[in-house]
Amino acid sequence: MANQTVKSAAELLHLYAAGHREFRQAVLIGANLRGAVLSGAILEEANLSGANLYG
Repeated sequence: MANQTVKSAAELLHLYAAGHREFRQAVLIGANLRGAVLSGAILEEANLSGANLYG
């Protein structure tokens, strides 16, 4: 994902399912990622403020 910032949970999940694992500086404020399995995802410097990461 070079030079492109992920800005929604749907986009992140779609890209993750397609095999992408690098999501540096993603902007996922308030994103609902409840129950999402993101093994190996790189979320360095991502903004997950208020995101639902439960379960």
